[in-house]
Amino acid sequence: MSDRIAARKLPSKQVQTGHDYYTDVNTDDFTYDTNKVLPEGSEVKAYLLVNETIKVLFLIEEDGPVSLKITPCASAVESSVLYKSISDSKDYEDDPLFEEQVKPTNPAGIQLYSYVGSEAHTFQRSVNSTGIYTVFLRPIESDTYVKFFLRLKKFARDSTFYPSLPRNSAVRADSIRRKSFTVSWNRSQDETPYGNIITYCVSVSAKRSSDTYCSLMSYMFGDKLPVASKSRGFFFAWEDEVLKIFQSKARPVKKVKPREIHYTCVGTNTKYIYTQARPGKTYYINVYAINKRTNMSSAYKKLEVTTKKRKKRDRIRKLRDGKLQELEFKKSKLRFDFKYDLKNTSDLFLAVHSCTGKVTLKVTRGSLRGESVLVKKVKRSSMFTLKDLKADTYFIDIVSRQRDVPKTARLVVSKKQSKLRYPILPRKSEVFLVDNSTTSNSLTIGWRVTKSRRKFCIYQKEILARRKRRRNYNQCSNKSQSPVVDSKKVKCMIVRHQKPNMVLNHQIRNLKSNTLYQFDVVIQLGKGYSLLYNSLQTATKQHL
Repeated sequence: MSDRIAARKLPSKQVQTGHDYYTDVNTDDFTYDTNKVLPEGSEVKAYLLVNETIKVLFLIEEDGPVSLKITPCASAVESSVLYKSISDSKDYEDDPLFEEQVKPTNPAGIQLYSYVGSEAHTFQRSVNSTGIYTVFLRPIESDTYVKFFLRLKKFARDSTFYPSLPRNSAVRADSIRRKSFTVSWNRSQDETPYGNIITYCVSVSAKRSSDTYCSLMSYMFGDKLPVASKSRGFFFAWEDEVLKIFQSKARPVKKVKPREIHYTCVGTNTKYIYTQARPGKTYYINVYAINKRTNMSSAYKKLEVTTKKRKKRDRIRKLRDGKLQELEFKKSKLRFDFKYDLKNTSDLFLAVHSCTGKVTLKVTRGSLRGESVLVKKVKRSSMFTLKDLKADTYFIDIVSRQRDVPKTARLVVSKKQSKLRYPILPRKSEVFLVDNSTTSNSLTIGWRVTKSRRKFCIYQKEILARRKRRRNYNQCSNKSQSPVVDSKKVKCMIVRHQKPNMVLNHQIRNLKSNTLYQFDVVIQLGKGYSLLYNSLQTATKQHL
């Protein structure tokens, strides 16, 4: 700012019949727009470009208290107030529209105040206030409107311009739940028993805190492009050009999505319940006291609330005795954890079937990383017996390797072996041809069995050529995908009281001579659970 300031000054009041009265707002707009000199007792606003600093001034000629309230809207601002004292002055010229020539004693000035933030803030000085004050402002987030309200001693007798807030202007969270919360606040000091002029409004947002009422309006409805005041300047052509350049640089904030901010007014109530919250989400709550006569507002201190999270379901599923568990492995899910409560010392029986590839079975006691009881790699189906386990909670993990996915597996756990209603294949699970049993119209096949009671079914079909069975055939797939879906059922038999690794034989008759066949044996137990032995492909002899 130059040391020499020459500016027009319009009288802010006139005297008529011994009474004072104030000029209307048009005069103040004229003074502010022309000289960037803040008027007294009126709220004016300016449009600021992001990261560009502007300055406005005001002159205090009589010693007394001074108060300047600055209200940022769409953006946080960086503000400071610089003060210069007056060493000497000249009387006004005869023309009252021309202001005196003022020479500050200290060209550098003294910084009296600084602030960085998005809340409304006030610069105050009570003594030795005469001098020139320069206000520097810079938006740090986006373009924004900023409101100024300068108040001097001579306005002290006027009614309150902004609603007064209580000493404790904090918003309290009385109750926080998963989908709702309740907030409350103290009443404004301007409330009266009759004809109350104060109303309270509340905004709730999960995106941002609106620290001032004009900030809320900016984001709810969007800011407009700055336009010239009707009473600005002297209407020179170059003023229009400057305005056009300024408008081309302006980037007003746009309104947010309709549901991004919840806004409601609650009248004279000092409590509000928000019922549209989501579990585990953070919300910003702002409360505003609004003077219904002047439409001016004061904001309570912002409140940040995080709703309660959903109760986490125990990711470790509890196994029911004898209940079959179907496991579907994916690249994002390579591990299944279960727990089984053993109330008394007992044996524990596990049946595990890896339908494709291999899985690792782990059993621990007390926790997932507790005492290790069993670790086994399982290919196809296996049964395990854990002897004399103490009463405790046992954790069972089925883990797959990344390269084996996608795959499926099955698991059954019980304290009684009879409850393991799941077929178990022997280690050598191939269907084989009995030596010297092949003729032109018959042959004998054999397969090994386990010791428990089982049902076996034999299937046959003609094939044109020998073919390899898929290495990772999913034995847990549905019937439509089974290799025996288009085969002829030869016979089913129930075998009791067999010994371990016992061999069963069956002769198949009425075959075609010199024909290639595929034979399959399916072992069944319970309702629909079946496993397939490895197929046998062989040809009958030529009929002589």
